[in-house]
Amino acid sequence: MVYETEHRRKDGTTFPVEISSRFLDIGGKEFVSAIVRDITERKEVDRLKDEFVSTVSHELRTPLTSIKGALGLIQSGIGGDMPERMA
Repeated sequence: MVYETEHRRKDGTTFPVEISSRFLDIGGKEFVSAIVRDITERKEVDRLKDEFVSTVSHELRTPLTSIKGALGLIQSGIGGDMPERMA
């Protein structure tokens, strides 16, 4: 079983961790094995990636929307008749 949660430091601050655990049967006795990983860096990389994708998407979408709008106006004939080749 793997899940993410937050752990608290002695000073009260928290940090993200991933906990992997499983049950073990050794010689008829049951044990729980758990590995706790600090995933602070992974979370920061994910945040930066999401922010980058969002920024790039916005920067591309804005001029494309303007171009699409201008072409739509031209195509609608609002500026008058256009040459056959342009149409």
